[in-house]
Formats: sequence, structure tokens, C-alpha cells
Amino acid sequence: MTINVSCDPKTYQSPRDEIFRRSESLRQVIELISNELALEPLLTRIVESATELIGAQYGSIGLVEEYQNPPVVRIAAIVNMPPHELGMAVPVDVGLAGLVLSTRRPIVLDRYGEIDQPTLPELADHTVIGMPIWWGQQMIGFFGIGAEPPHHFSEHDVETLALFARHAAIAINNAHRYQQERERNERLKLIAQIGRMVTTDLRLKELLQNTADAIHTLFNNHIITISLLSTENPPQLVLHAASGYHSTIVKDGYGIAATEGITGAAVQSRKVQLVNDVMADAHYIPTPGVAHVQAELAVPILRGVQAMGVLNVESSTTFTEEDAASLVIIADQLSVAIDNARLFEAEQQRVRRIATINRIGRLITSSLDFHQLFQKAVEAIHTDFGFAYVAAGIIDPNHPEMLALLAHKGIHEEKVAPGYRQSIHEGLVGAAARTRQRVLVNNVANDPRYKALLEAHALCAELATPILVGDQLLGVLNIEHDQSIKAEEAEAIEIIADQFGAALDNARLFENVQRSLDRTRLLYETSRRISTAMSVQDVITAYLEQVAVGDRYACAIVLLEADHTGRRTTMRVEGRWSSEYGTSLDIERWPFIHAPFTGLLDFGQTVTLDNVYKDPRVPSALRAMQAANGYTALAIIPLMVRGTRSGMVMLSDTTDHHWLEEELYPYQVTAAQLASAIDSRQQHVVVTKQGEQLAVLEERQRLARELHDSVTQSLFSMNVLAQVLPELWELDRDEARQSLTQIQQLTRESLAEMRALLFELRPPESEKQSLSHILKGHIATFEQRTGMTITSNLTEDTLLPETVIHTLSRIAQEALNNIARHAHAHQVWVALHIEDSVILHIQDDGHGFIPEHVGSDHLGLISIRERASKIDARLQITSILGQGTEIVVEWNDPTSHVQGG
Repeated sequence: MTINVSCDPKTYQSPRDEIFRRSESLRQVIELISNELALEPLLTRIVESATELIGAQYGSIGLVEEYQNPPVVRIAAIVNMPPHELGMAVPVDVGLAGLVLSTRRPIVLDRYGEIDQPTLPELADHTVIGMPIWWGQQMIGFFGIGAEPPHHFSEHDVETLALFARHAAIAINNAHRYQQERERNERLKLIAQIGRMVTTDLRLKELLQNTADAIHTLFNNHIITISLLSTENPPQLVLHAASGYHSTIVKDGYGIAATEGITGAAVQSRKVQLVNDVMADAHYIPTPGVAHVQAELAVPILRGVQAMGVLNVESSTTFTEEDAASLVIIADQLSVAIDNARLFEAEQQRVRRIATINRIGRLITSSLDFHQLFQKAVEAIHTDFGFAYVAAGIIDPNHPEMLALLAHKGIHEEKVAPGYRQSIHEGLVGAAARTRQRVLVNNVANDPRYKALLEAHALCAELATPILVGDQLLGVLNIEHDQSIKAEEAEAIEIIADQFGAALDNARLFENVQRSLDRTRLLYETSRRISTAMSVQDVITAYLEQVAVGDRYACAIVLLEADHTGRRTTMRVEGRWSSEYGTSLDIERWPFIHAPFTGLLDFGQTVTLDNVYKDPRVPSALRAMQAANGYTALAIIPLMVRGTRSGMVMLSDTTDHHWLEEELYPYQVTAAQLASAIDSRQQHVVVTKQGEQLAVLEERQRLARELHDSVTQSLFSMNVLAQVLPELWELDRDEARQSLTQIQQLTRESLAEMRALLFELRPPESEKQSLSHILKGHIATFEQRTGMTITSNLTEDTLLPETVIHTLSRIAQEALNNIARHAHAHQVWVALHIEDSVILHIQDDGHGFIPEHVGSDHLGLISIRERASKIDARLQITSILGQGTEIVVEWNDPTSHVQGG
């Protein structure tokens, strides 16, 4: 390697001139370095001056680091030397600096290569001087001066350099003192700054981190940590803030036992631990990933005599008592600031807890759907308190010793299946449920009652709080956390649990009221649907569509049939519904099955069977009936009429099923309506048949009277005329011819009367024809019978009930018959008008009559009134003697708007 030389060697004229020059140069150099107090530029000036003073070409100056074990010389400034030399730590016996450090005396070598371990082998042929720099009895530094051959250093050069070294030592010592004083002033300013900072920052995390960063500035290139004692037993020192290299390796929450390491010694002794050789101290515990630590300074943070934590500094250089004193001042300030920050944090947490309690209270009171309010409240607790897992379970009303998960949020959320259930005899949750007392455990691993929900998560704390209304247990609010749960947090959760209890009680009261309203609504809707059903099948269809459709269970309506002795013989399935096949009204018949629970059904009690194949009470025939349809579970709800079972509603499920009260509720509350409606329609059928028989009898009697009044009298008249006709023919042939004409007229009238009666007996397919069409037939018959022409105006009709068509056509027929027989009219009008109502209008210009004088023998008018009454039609009969009669019948559809065409 080639060394750059700043100047060529000079030849002086005489030793005297040389001595004078050196003296003058030494004086100037001493004056120059005396004016420089900053260490780094001072050292550079010293080495430059020393090199120039003895006419060398290059040089270096190093400072001794005695605290290293063993000591080293660290090169602090160079002139014309390779750059890598600057900052090099040279140990004992290595290179020129190490040899001087070892011998503690000046060394002059004509060949640098004579050294056993040279640091710059390329300078082996150079001549060098190694000069120790002494301050009192302590070697504080080293000069290394060299030159290329053929230059050689004389004794005078060594004396000059030794003299200069003494003056350089004074300058270095002054610079050290200046630097120490400057550092002391900076330290005091920084301590004051830290003091202001710790007394103004009330956030603990920010307070500790800002303090660590400020101390790192104070102790440059050091590792700063602030750890606080935990409340656990045994206590730990938990890292809360770090600055320097340490902060990138060890994260917040790292902890060691409060009895271990140098920090532990500081906590136990309540005294400062200053260790400048950590490797020689038995307490020292290396921090993972942290290397090159020479010294450690641990200062306890005290509140009186109680340790709160440790302020710790690790360094690759040694500490002084002044360093320790500075940290003690900061630690004292920090203890007060930590107390204030904790008080502030506690107050902030208290305010947040109150706000959370209020917010959850508002959430709870904002809804009466307890599923929704529980989920919202659980999410709010998880968010506001920051717990790892929050869950709320309620007591299963059908199994009071089981808790059913209602809402949860946190780390178990994705893995815990909906509907999770737990016995109140298990875990800390069970303990809270049984004792009706809050259970808080901050070290669950040591509590035998603890039951882990999922093994994968390492949670250390659990809080189980019963949800109560008075002494009644409604559920449990459970908290799991990866940190200790504070007593204040437990108290807040207990308040929230009380709110849960009140909300759940209110929600259940609301649910009961809602259920009553639903029951009333269902009864009303079912009653409304059933009331418009005309037949038993219509009733069953309406019931299935109103109650069963949309449910998960198959529903069948079964009626019981009995023989003439009253013994039940047959079960008749009148209708069924299932989600797979929909509604079916196909009738199936099964022999009556007598089972051990038949008596319960006869007394009106519901029977539930979770599994017909496993329940010993189920007869084989009933199993076969269920198997034929692929069903396993069965519920039977009896249909009771006047204390007697007339049938049953059968609910079926394809799997094992435990029937709940709320599932059966809609069917049970409507069963009485269904039974009553079916019985009413059955009774109506019986009454209708009897009425039809009576109507047939009455019709026969009426037709007999009609025959007697019309056709029979005509036939009698014809018979009388026929008997006298032979004699009359002999006496008066003109009169006989008139009698023959009269006989012909009576025959035609009798035929017309017979046709009219036959039309009444068998209307021409009235069920399939419109009212207007039927009226046209009546008009044609009248015209043929009487020879008169009727003026008509008939609206085409659609969607009229058959009973209305039949009744109005009969009224029109009866009115026309009366006109033909009694009115002696010349003109007749018939009109049918259909819009918002149906209006039938019949009018003649005949003799008329007085309506008030109509007696019981006027069967035609009586029949018209009865027929109008049967369909709830409004009837108006107006008649004036000598002017004719007007009949108006108006019918309004009670269920829908009448449509006309």
C-alpha cells in the first residue's frame, strides 16, 4: 500500500537552527491546541502538529479505553493514513499502539516490520515512533508517527515528541473536562426537559415512550428500557417502553421475573445497580438478540419505599456515578408522573366504562327483540372494553340446567357453532350460574373449575357474571381475556349484566304480549277464512293455508268415523300439507288405532312423540302409517266438539324432534275453531238435506195446486163440453161448432200450462246457463202460452252464484205465471240490470191488486217473498187497482263486487 506524503524531508543547515525551529514550532503548536476545547478537532490538530513537528510523513493519535477488558487503544484521529485506521480498536501487543499499551514506554523502530503483529504490513520498511500520552500516572493516549526510508528518527525527535505529548495530555484533559461539563449541562437541560414532559403528559404509554426516547438522546448509542411491575403473583417486570437498538428486538409486554437479572436486583434492593462489567456480574441476564453490552445501569422507580418498576440502560461503554445520579433524578420524576398517569388512566377508564354502560343501556332499551339487543350489546362490550371474547348465554326454558349461547364476539366467534350449549354444572360459567355470584379468575390455569372453550387460544382470565332478575337466573355474561381483568371492569360488567336482566325480562314480557296478539290475530284470520268456507273441504283447505303452509312440519287433518253404535271404526284423512308436496285434499282411510295415549287425546290433551320407532307407547299400525310417509316424529292435537273428540291435527317431522311449546302453539290455539267449523259444516249438510227434502215436498204440493187450479179445471170444462156436444150437434150445429172451438182453445191452454209446469220441474240446465239466458226461456214460454209479446231489456251477467241465479229465475217464473193467470194484462215488461247490484224488474198493465189484502191463499206472492229472503235480496211489490203491478228484486254480493257484461 502506498502512503501519501504531504511534504519532502528537509535538510537543515545546522542543529542549532533545527532546535530553534522546533522550539518555535512547539510554542506555536502548544498555543494552537490550547485554544481548542472540542475533543475531536483538537485530536486532529494534535496529530497534524506532531507529524509536522518532527518532520514525519504520517501519524495517528489514539485514546486508551481502560474499561475494556483487556484495555484497547481506539484510533481517534489520523494524518495521511488509510481511512480504515480511524476508529480502529487496537488491543494489547497488536501493532505499534498495542505494543506501546503493553510496555507503557516510547518505542522507536527503524523497521515497522519488526513488530510481531503489525496492523499495516505494507509499511514494514518504514521507520516509526510510538509515544504514550500520560496524565499523571495514567496512560490516556498514544502517538504513532512514521516516515518512508531513508528517513530515521533521532533521540531529539523522541524528546520533542515526548515533550509535545505532555502538552497534548493537558489539552486532551481540558477537552475531556470541557466535554464532560458540556455533557453535564446538556444532561441537566435534558433532565429539566424530561421533568417538564413527565409532568404534562398524562397518557402512560406515551409518557414512558417519550421518556425512553429522551434518555436515549442523553445516553447516545445506548439501549434504554422502562419496565413496570405487574400485579401478578409472582410479580413480573413487564416492558412498557424501549428506545435504541433494543426497541427493534424486544416488543412491549416482554417480561422477566422481578427477582431475576440486574433489574431484579434493583427492585429487590430498592437501590441503583451500576455494573460496568456485566460479564463479571452473576445477576446479568443477556437480552435475546442484544449483543456488545459492556455495562448496565438499573435505577429503581420508587413510590416511597415501594418499587413501581425499573429504568434500565445498557451500553457498550462504562457508566459514571454522575450517569447514575442523573437517572435517579429522572426516575424520581417518573414515579410521580406514572402515578398521575395511572390516576388519569383510571379516571379515563371509569369515564369510558360509564359511557359504555350508558351506551349499552341505550342499545338494550332500543329494542325488544332480545336476540338483536344481546348481539349489539355483546359487540359493544367487546369493542369498548377490548376483551378477547365476550359471550352471553341464556337458560333454556325447556332444560333449566342448560345454557344456550345467544350472542358472542371475539376470538372464538368463527369456531364456536351457533346453538352451542353448556351445562350449569361445568366451568366457571356454571359456578356463576349455580351460586348466582360473579366469578373472576385471573389465572385460569390454576383453577380446577376452568373449562377451556377452545384449546388453541391461551387465555389467562375469565369473568362469569350471572344475569338475574331478583333471584331468578336468566343467563350468564361471560368474558375471557389474554390479560388480567380488573375489579373495576368486573363491577362495570355486573352493572351491564343487571341491565341485561331487566332487558331480557322486558323482552320476554313483550314476547308474551306479542304472542297473545299473534294468537288473537291468528284466531281472527283463521276464523275469517273458515267463516267464508262453505263445505268441510273448504274449511280444511282454509285451515291448512292459514296455519300450516310455510311451516317446517307436515300437517294432516284426520276425522273420526263411528258405526251406528257410536264405536269409532275409521280415521279419515281429509287433507294434508307438506313443504314437499303442498296441499292435498285426497281422502285416505285408516282403521281406527287404539293407543295407550288414546285416553289423553279423548280428554283434549296434546300428545308428542319424539321418535315413533323408539317410543314404546306407539302401536305398530301407527308406526306403519308414519313409515309409509317417511316420518319419524309425531305430535297429535285433538279436535274437541262438545266434550267429544271428533278428529285430530297430526304434525310430523322426518327426523327425531323434541317438540317445543312455541312450535305447537299455532295449531293448538286454532284447533277448537277448526273442530267447531267442521262440526258446523257437517250439521249444515244434514240440515240442508232435510231442507231439500222439505222443499221437494212443498214443491210437489204447490204443483198439485197448480194442476188443480189450471190444467184440471180446463180438462173438467173440456169433459163437460164433450158430453153435451152430441146432443148440441143435433139441436144447434152452430152452437156445437162454437163448443168445438172452445174445446180447442181449452186444449191449447192446458198444453201451455203443462209445458210451464214441466219447465218448473226441470229447468233447462239452469246450473250451466246465465240468468239472462234463463229469463229469455221464461219469456218465450210466457209468449207461447199467452200469445202476448213481452218487452225485455236483459244485461248479460257473469260470476253470479248458482243459488242467486236459481232464486231470481224462480221469482221471474212465478211472477210471469201470476200475470198469465190473474192480471188480464195487455203489456208486460221484464228487465235485468247488473252493475253494483243485481236488479230484476217485472211490470204489467193488468188489473192490479191491493198488496195489504193478499191472504194465505195467494201462494205465488208468498213464494216470491220466501225466495227473496233466502238470498237476502230486497223485494219491493207495487200494485194499483186498474193500473197493474210492479215487482223489483235487488241483490247485493256480500263478498265481492258484482260484474256485468
